Amino acid sequence: MKRQPIYSLLLCTYFISFSAHSALKQDFAQLGIEKTSAYQEQMRGYNESRGSLLTDPIPPAPRASTCSLADTMRETQQCLARSAAIQEALHEQAKYLNRLPRHKFPNSSLQLSMGELDQTIKRLQSWSRGNPQSLADMFFLQELNFDPQGRGAKYTGYITPALNVKRTPDRRFRFPIYTKPKNGKLPTHADISRGALAGKGLEIAWTDDPIELYFAQIQGAANAVFPDGSFATLSYAGNNGHPYRQVAAYLKAKGYKTSGLGNNSIKEWLRANPHRIAEVLLSNPRFVFFNLKQGRPKTSIGASVIPWHTVAVDDKHIPLGSVLLAELPILDHLGRERGRQWHLLFAQDRGSNIQGHARIDLYLGAGHNGDIIAQGITGYRRTFLLRPKT
Repeated sequence: MKRQPIYSLLLCTYFISFSAHSALKQDFAQLGIEKTSAYQEQMRGYNESRGSLLTDPIPPAPRASTCSLADTMRETQQCLARSAAIQEALHEQAKYLNRLPRHKFPNSSLQLSMGELDQTIKRLQSWSRGNPQSLADMFFLQELNFDPQGRGAKYTGYITPALNVKRTPDRRFRFPIYTKPKNGKLPTHADISRGALAGKGLEIAWTDDPIELYFAQIQGAANAVFPDGSFATLSYAGNNGHPYRQVAAYLKAKGYKTSGLGNNSIKEWLRANPHRIAEVLLSNPRFVFFNLKQGRPKTSIGASVIPWHTVAVDDKHIPLGSVLLAELPILDHLGRERGRQWHLLFAQDRGSNIQGHARIDLYLGAGHNGDIIAQGITGYRRTFLLRPKT
């Protein structure tokens, strides 16, 4: 039986499900989802069989007392943890570089050679296995600045949002999540909302919260949480090829909301103005498709994302496979800075909005307070590219 184009109700009928957000919170509480810090998760390693771990993206606790840059370079063993997460990241970087032709020269403004990238990974792998050499012994630093003012690299953060889903629709779970059609010209977001893809067997799950679904599309991945407590990853499967337009810019241009245009603030505004939801969200013609998979979301190099280590970059400037040393804030659950700490970051991902010489998007994990933590990360941060000494 051909179903009615449920997604076409998109948000025009959202007032019927206005309580979905509170229900979402209640469902998570009932599921008893474990909440641990990204640092603790890194220390114990990842269990791929569990899928995408649902954890609040809390910043790692300091390894020791906060180290200066000079301390981190000279006393690396005391300032940087040889964590399972770093070992995994190095392994994935090496796999990626080994797939590239040996004669390939990365097309980046930093003019890094393949040999330099290889040497960086090999030296760090040796260090992660117990080599006592310090970063100062192995590397020199090339500072990255987003603009001529020399304020450092420009950071934002991205997360894996969580969506309550079901395999089949009902009165509550009536907003479809689509996989990408194999052939044909792809419709706009508005056309899809009117049912252009309905009834074609492309629905992989149904959710109860179209606003969270929209922001999951912006992030490019989500944790799909089923009523029985099991979960999987909604991984990026492509988009409809239409231009991406920020809803924040639309809100500002229309005068609906001229300040406080972070994701959390926009979500709150949409929930308080349900009659504007369809208009605002459909102002973006881009639509993102998903596949339903086990394991963590994948990056552009094919690696699984690693909280507080994976970064998306503009690889016209920073080549994928390179390693950065960055001073990041230590934040509490409210996004308040409680200190700073040096981290190794791994260029593994790209993003359509990540453009510029030192534009960096840091993966923060999965959980409900991710937008708050992302706001604490946003800004300019001291960041250096590791280049091997000869």
